[in-house]
Amino acid sequence: RTIIRFLTDSDYPPFNYLDDEGTLTGFNVDIARAICLELDVSCDVQARDWKDLVPALKRGDTDAVVASLAITPRALAEVDFTDRYLFSPARFVSRKNELPKLEMTPVGLEAKRIGVLRGSVHEAYLKAFFRDSLAQPFASSELAQDGLLANRIDLIFGDGAHLAFWLSGTNSKGCCELRGGPFFDP
Repeated sequence: RTIIRFLTDSDYPPFNYLDDEGTLTGFNVDIARAICLELDVSCDVQARDWKDLVPALKRGDTDAVVASLAITPRALAEVDFTDRYLFSPARFVSRKNELPKLEMTPVGLEAKRIGVLRGSVHEAYLKAFFRDSLAQPFASSELAQDGLLANRIDLIFGDGAHLAFWLSGTNSKGCCELRGGPFFDP
């Protein structure tokens, strides 16, 4: 085979996203291209909606998915995975100058409203270790960010790299800052 077909999604910066010129880019896209370069084959990296990635792989529409999929028992029953190639810490984000003395611990965050991506490992972590916090799952990271901007939640808990990328961009409106952590836990 002279080409490897990869699928990823396009709305999870800095891992996979469309840049200002509409070009698919990001860490996962770079990983796919590095694999092709190492194997000396052509590379085709396309974007699909997140929900379509695994079904497309199962149908044979692609050779691989490179999108930071969580390795869960359910996912393992459907597809194979490589070894982990990235360990990204989880982080909290709060609005600047709010909750300045708050400790990012289970006791310190008791009764705090924490936005988290629904169905993510971050949601599972919050529910396991921050049981007395009020985890508020959102359908997307962007909706959680909007919730923090609108003061509907006190904090966000999620992928540290993704949150840092948001904080350094214009969509955050300079509102917020990383707090606590980093949290590394397999």
